[in-house]
Amino acid sequence: MELLLRKKPIFTDGSGSIQNLSSYFLLELKSRPVEEIVASQIREEATKEEIKSVASLAESCLKLRGEDRPTMKEVEIALHALQTKRPKFCVAAPNMQLLSHSRVQGITGQLLATTTHVDQPTHECYSLEQEFLASSGLA
Repeated sequence: MELLLRKKPIFTDGSGSIQNLSSYFLLELKSRPVEEIVASQIREEATKEEIKSVASLAESCLKLRGEDRPTMKEVEIALHALQTKRPKFCVAAPNMQLLSHSRVQGITGQLLATTTHVDQPTHECYSLEQEFLASSGLA
């Protein structure tokens, strides 16, 4: 959710109120389409199908009853399936390292980034996977 909405787990909204990201996300999903909730940068990078799939997965991870939530292995499989549907090369974006794809390794669910050279080495692309790795210390 942090990457989709580009917000911290606890954030201050436009009116100055402190919000819990999980609660905010679930309430907003009830009143607006997911494409309106996610950050504009995400709308530019991902397809509507990808946004809906990741949001649906995040929503299922927020179920109150543990037995209703997916296991980490199920989350890993879902994210890997989404990732493999993505094109192998991405669109140019400034000041970001090129990532062609990432894979989910083992039951730990750690994302490992791999790089690939393209025809024009000056082109770079933004990647949520790269941002996740950088923010989580896995890179």
